Amino acid sequence: MKKMFITTIALAALCTAAIAHPAPPVGVDEPVQSSYLGIPTDRKLDTEMIVHGWVLCIAQSYAERLLLAEKAGLKAAHDAYVALKNEQMCGQFASMRVILESLLPLSGGYTAYEARVELSGVWANAFVIDVEGITLELK
Repeated sequence: MKKMFITTIALAALCTAAIAHPAPPVGVDEPVQSSYLGIPTDRKLDTEMIVHGWVLCIAQSYAERLLLAEKAGLKAAHDAYVALKNEQMCGQFASMRVILESLLPLSGGYTAYEARVELSGVWANAFVIDVEGITLELK
């Protein structure tokens, strides 16, 4: 009786795991995000990931200011970033845990997203910008 009870629990756990995380069908590739949305294919929305060297801004208007400056060139982007950093509105992080929610419409050379960001164990809404490996900090 005890063995049948343990077997039933184990079977129930396996069924729950299979339902919660079904295996992809054999021979079917992961769906590629549509390029017309402008989202790079190596990024997935609503998926937790760690990003490196990205800029975090506390409001969309600050992220958009940096995006617009980037269109004028790297120096303009750097100057805009320094001003925003001095105002404590944006900052570049060595690494961040993020969940990308949506692409910002002004994204051009840099790609920016509305996102949830983990800060000291708490998830907060913010705007993150992939600056393509460019360090905006003065060294």
